Amino acid sequence: TGGAEARSVHHQPFPGLYRAILDASFPRFALAGLPARPPMLVLVPPRAVAPDSSLGFMADHVAHRFGGDDVVWAYGNDGFDRAAADAWGARRADDRRPGLIFATALALATWIESLDGDDARMPLPAGTAVLETGGFKGQRRAWTPADLRAGLRRRLGVPADRVVREYGMTELTSQLYTETLMRADATADADTLARLDARFVAPHWLRARVLDPATLREMPTGAAGLLAFYDLGNVGAVSPILTQDQGVRDADGGLRLLGRAPGAMLRGCSLTAEALDAPRRA
Repeated sequence: TGGAEARSVHHQPFPGLYRAILDASFPRFALAGLPARPPMLVLVPPRAVAPDSSLGFMADHVAHRFGGDDVVWAYGNDGFDRAAADAWGARRADDRRPGLIFATALALATWIESLDGDDARMPLPAGTAVLETGGFKGQRRAWTPADLRAGLRRRLGVPADRVVREYGMTELTSQLYTETLMRADATADADTLARLDARFVAPHWLRARVLDPATLREMPTGAAGLLAFYDLGNVGAVSPILTQDQGVRDADGGLRLLGRAPGAMLRGCSLTAEALDAPRRA
């Protein structure tokens, strides 16, 4: 996603395996507390716009496999479609059915800023969940997780205990998630929510390691280093993937992300979303 000559490429000869991995992990982390086949609002570029995007493939499968009778894609060739997003939110206000918003952090920030500009609120039904992915990789804006959580509560009425974060990349077939929806509840205090929001866990077939950037030796628990993954889902490629992301592993195997290594190229799905929004901002 760093331009035509710098894009990561991971040929996936077994798309059925990719779908099976999503089926085995996504519902547990991202659909907890939601009714079967909930309404979904998807705020990522669809496959028609980004046909070679792994995130687009993921969102497409999730929407068709788990979505109900009101699945809306509010991202297209012109970027974020606020009218479509607002209309989906208005239907939830009418029917009181909680749904899932599948979005990049950048798209969520764009929607919140737009609502802020009009001083508009769109309280969604209790139980609505947000799946946030992509982070803030571009130069347009960078909100802290606390900023984004405050905006979701302020404009959409979605509390922090109903937001789950996903971490993945083109080179991996599997994803990591936070456990917020599984382990938090309305009585959780701010410190508990912050810990859950910052800690990513992997399914059992994906092993995460933290390595010394100079020697590539494994770092002890609690020490920062480069993240490396061994993904048994990468049947058609290589299992060990060394990243330029930094993180810390806790005693239970969870990961806390620390951002990109100094000098590393910016990467991620939010760059694609930012590129789609760029002509409208010009």
